[in-house]
Amino acid sequence: MGVTPTVNGCSGPQYDGGTRYGPLPWGVARAAVLLQMFVATTPLTDSNGLVGSALAIRYLRESGEPVKPPAGGITQPVTGLRNGTLALREVAAQLRAWAR
Repeated sequence: MGVTPTVNGCSGPQYDGGTRYGPLPWGVARAAVLLQMFVATTPLTDSNGLVGSALAIRYLRESGEPVKPPAGGITQPVTGLRNGTLALREVAAQLRAWAR
């Protein structure tokens, strides 16, 4: 089963319940998709990484999976998503590694 978020009618990143991105908890996978959506959206290009990061971290905290990124650590997944060097699975793994 796949979930395809849309932003302004455009198809966004996909999460298929664990097979494509590995056996990750739903909260971590959803937070990674949320971060990817904000990084890839163009209306606020300069601040999308900041907004997406804040929302992903807040989402995880509200989902009962609080994370504490290392100093400067949130720039790694944002940069990786922007330049295509990190897959969604790798971003989710980074978010999960920051669990408190």
